[in-house]
Amino acid sequence: MRGRRGWPENEPELGPRPRLRLRPGAGSGARSPQPRPLLRIGLTSSAALGEASRIAVRNLASRKLSSLLLVLLIGFSVLSYLTTSLFAAETRAGLVDRVSLGMERSLLIRLSNWGYAQTRYLDDPRSVEVPRTETVFACLVSDEPDGELDRMRRHSPVEQVWLGRLVTLQLPWGTDDFLSVQEAAPVMAGAEFVLGKPAATLQEIAIPESIAGLTGLGVGSVVPYLATDVETAAHSEGTLTVSGIYRPGGLFFRGALGWLPPSYSLGYVTDTAAHHPRILDNFEPNCYLVELKPGASELGFIDWLKERWYQDSQGAWHLHPRYPAVSVWSDTVADEFLSESLATGTTELSGIIGLSLLFVGIGTLTLLLLTFMERRREVAILKAVGLTGGNIATIFAMEVAFVALLGMAVGLGGAVMVMRVWLGREISLVLALRAAAMTTVVLYLSSMLPVAMARSATVAELLSGQRVIAIFRSRVSGAGAGGGRRVQASARGTGA
Repeated sequence: MRGRRGWPENEPELGPRPRLRLRPGAGSGARSPQPRPLLRIGLTSSAALGEASRIAVRNLASRKLSSLLLVLLIGFSVLSYLTTSLFAAETRAGLVDRVSLGMERSLLIRLSNWGYAQTRYLDDPRSVEVPRTETVFACLVSDEPDGELDRMRRHSPVEQVWLGRLVTLQLPWGTDDFLSVQEAAPVMAGAEFVLGKPAATLQEIAIPESIAGLTGLGVGSVVPYLATDVETAAHSEGTLTVSGIYRPGGLFFRGALGWLPPSYSLGYVTDTAAHHPRILDNFEPNCYLVELKPGASELGFIDWLKERWYQDSQGAWHLHPRYPAVSVWSDTVADEFLSESLATGTTELSGIIGLSLLFVGIGTLTLLLLTFMERRREVAILKAVGLTGGNIATIFAMEVAFVALLGMAVGLGGAVMVMRVWLGREISLVLALRAAAMTTVVLYLSSMLPVAMARSATVAELLSGQRVIAIFRSRVSGAGAGGGRRVQASARGTGA
């Protein structure tokens, strides 16, 4: 049996049951008082920042190995960024500025052949469905009126055009290019003859001073050769007589020089004897040496040269390039070619920079996650004694900042030493600031996840030994379950 108040009869009376007294406002929905934070860290609190810095330095000192690895990792990233950027930018600029082929206002245009079969439309293809066409043989080297060479010479930006012939010779000193040009061509005008004179016949050759000193050849020496025209596959062998020894005036051409007749008549096209048998004397011209007027645009002239849609003086339409140019060389073209080549190398170097930054980002993220896993108990204690999530995040951020500064200093010092010894150049302040900015961005992105985990994890989650990602999953599921429990409790209260 039970007595009053539901107590058993045989149990001694222990007195009235204690009553719980709630403070005003401590009922449903009231929040328990939060512990007062030990640190109030903000940008306006220098003392709090100093305390956070002290804790960050102490933590870094207690983990010397991981801190040293992170410093070296950041230093390697800064070193690779500075060295590759300086090599790609300053070296490129220095090389491009020094490019000069000695071809001011001059171009060497290598043609696919001395003539070609040209198909032209007698009706406008844009308005006639099936236009009339005709095929003619266009000679590129003869002097007939309104011919290809004549139109080149009458083009407004052109000052003068000379014919040239560029073939490959097997000579006693090795394989060399042999350029034969008409008199007064720019390459001839820029050559300084130290002995003899320029070639004046098809059987003569002028050689550079360096080749003469290497082989012992002089004026009047007989030079055997084997000639090859790559475009027409023509071959010839024989001998040439040295007419003179010259000192090149520029980088444009430094090989053997020959002579060409001042003009080629229209009959040259149909004269079989002018082309056969195949000897070096009747190898056809395959180049134009063009001198532009002062102020003329080289790139504009090259665009005109390769134009595919144009109408000639007879009203016929052409869909092929205006001239069958295989290659064009000039100072401007050489600059662009070198710039594009170096840009390709710069792209590869940029890939190296990107890989190094990615390596630093992954390494930083891994080390910070491992550090967070090792320090979960420490973070839990700090939160238990009153530090807020913002305080913890600030301490972690200060640790990353100190390591980043040390790593940048190591990388900058190493880059300065390498560049002074390797290239003899100094690193500019802009380049150093750029490297610091890139490294800071990578470190900021890499530290976002560990700092956010340290900021948002609760003491229970930190001490429960959950995995890193499970902390966020448990918080999300816990929030959902807690909301469901609150809804159920509210329903029960309403039902009561």
